[in-house]
Amino acid sequence: MKTWFITGASTGLGRCIAEGALERGDKVCAASIDPENMQDYEGRFGKENVLVEKLDITDSSMCKEIFGKAADYFGHIDVLVNCAGFMQCGPVEAMEEDEVRRIFDCNFFGTFFLSKEAARHMRNNKSGTIIQIASLSAIDVIAGESMYGATKMAIKGMSQALHAELAPFGVKVCIVEPGPVHTQMAKRAKLCRTRIPEYDVVCGEELDRWEEADGYAMPNATAPEKCARTIIKMADAENPPREIVLGSFAYGILNTTYKERLKMADEWKKETDTCDE
Repeated sequence: MKTWFITGASTGLGRCIAEGALERGDKVCAASIDPENMQDYEGRFGKENVLVEKLDITDSSMCKEIFGKAADYFGHIDVLVNCAGFMQCGPVEAMEEDEVRRIFDCNFFGTFFLSKEAARHMRNNKSGTIIQIASLSAIDVIAGESMYGATKMAIKGMSQALHAELAPFGVKVCIVEPGPVHTQMAKRAKLCRTRIPEYDVVCGEELDRWEEADGYAMPNATAPEKCARTIIKMADAENPPREIVLGSFAYGILNTTYKERLKMADEWKKETDTCDE
């Protein structure tokens, strides 16, 4: 039996992970900015097994307080899943500073605040697993999703270092890079305030799909329940992967992207070598 701390646990993938863990008898602190969507947890699973908490992950003091409360309530935390976040759409030139800071505050700094709390707790306990929900955008970012991709790449870079830093203490860090997932994420996506018509030829169709959230079609999407099962298996694994993509579409993009990067590196290998002393 494990004890989990899961952000974004009110909807989508976060909820599927929380429900999957609770249904097998684990204990969960389910945290979200919108706790009203989690009121059924206690009745279904019992107050002794689930702690429902409102959490604004952009508030470092609140992250510390709620993580500590959960650790005291259950005695310890075995698994942290950083799942909360949102999509901000728009080309780089169209983004305003406050829009960029807002998505970094949520997607990156929220992950950082809780990773820091979990690192201290798990290092002291000499065990634990931190699971970071990044994105396929941490591998390759498409036009129109610049800042979302930037936050996910930042999470990936931080977590690669965190993996190496915590390994000597028996703590595992896993970076999950799903492709499109069938959730309500599109309905909560934000478009930048400014739209530059010249970019419509590049990413106009992508922006239109996000704007028409109810009709956003994701033909290559994965099932959140199946993704949750894989993530729970990772938490149980003795040697989980440091990084993993979820879904055959994501694997295809990973394969193509890395082959293209190696090909480009080989084409410029002679110039690369001239930089050596």
